[in-house]
Amino acid sequence: MNAGSYTEVSPPSRLAYKTLADFVPGVAPYEVATVVELKATADGAKLTITFDAMHDEVWTERARAGHESQMRKLDALLAAPIAP
Repeated sequence: MNAGSYTEVSPPSRLAYKTLADFVPGVAPYEVATVVELKATADGAKLTITFDAMHDEVWTERARAGHESQMRKLDALLAAPIAP
């Protein structure tokens, strides 16, 4: 199996995919499903990411922190001035 595969692509509002969690020492590889949804709001757009819990709470929290880190990077990129 590939490390990831798209399970749903519904432009412009929904993207779902599965990735293979094969990097945890002592834990057999398993799939993690993720759904990304975009909804228009009065102020722009709302992005929601939902993902499967991982094999324990520590790794689930690490995954949540990783998603949040990526969203902060996106916020910074979108807030940056556009070069001429």
